[in-house]
This record gives sequence, C-alpha cells and structure tokens, in this order.
Amino acid sequence: MGRCAPGDRSIAQRLDTMEQELGGVRQDLGDVKRLLTAVARAQGIDPDTIS
Repeated sequence: MGRCAPGDRSIAQRLDTMEQELGGVRQDLGDVKRLLTAVARAQGIDPDTIS
C-alpha cells in the first residue's frame, strides 16, 4: 500500500491540482452570485433585504 506506479502523480501534485480547481470553483461561485444579484436588482428586488 502507498506505492505509486511509474508516471503516477504524487500526492503533493494531486493536492496542488485540487487546490487550483477549488480556486476556479470559488471564482465561478462569485460570478454566479454577481449575476443573480444583478438579475434580482433588475427585477426591483434588493438582495440585501432577503433573508
């Protein structure tokens, strides 16, 4: 157990990839939030008052 086949990525490399992908997801979620806020405001809804 714990052995890697030749050519396999190390755990550190896999963690780096996951960290990069998570950063992309965070950015996408921020974009979605901005889009939904703009749509709400265009409909006359103040998103800051919705609980």
